[in-house]
Amino acid sequence: MLRIGRHHSVRLTIATGAVLALGACGGGSGAGAARVDAEVAITDVSFTPAVVSISAGRAVRWTSTSATERHNILPVVDGSFAKHDTLIKSGEKVTITFDKVGDYAYYCSIHGSPTAGQRGTVKVSGIN
Repeated sequence: MLRIGRHHSVRLTIATGAVLALGACGGGSGAGAARVDAEVAITDVSFTPAVVSISAGRAVRWTSTSATERHNILPVVDGSFAKHDTLIKSGEKVTITFDKVGDYAYYCSIHGSPTAGQRGTVKVSGIN
């Protein structure tokens, strides 16, 4: 083990933790993320549009336009895509990449359920 001083090892630990946290995000956003092919507005009690279509390997970006409510994005089939269970505040954006062909139903557990209320679907087709 190379000793580079206490302050440097602390910085290295923090940087390593940040990289691991970003890697755990699943869908990711920011530089290097897949191209966003669909935008969904999160309103007070709905996702608009409720159904979007993208190609495999592309991403959907949700933006909260809800003035007072907070929301989340959960897959109806647990594990089918990277859920975003942290509450999303007004103005925040969430981007999730979908790599496999299929239909992915999702909902907000605050304002809906897998079968009613605030829910939507991402339809993913083969790579173009």
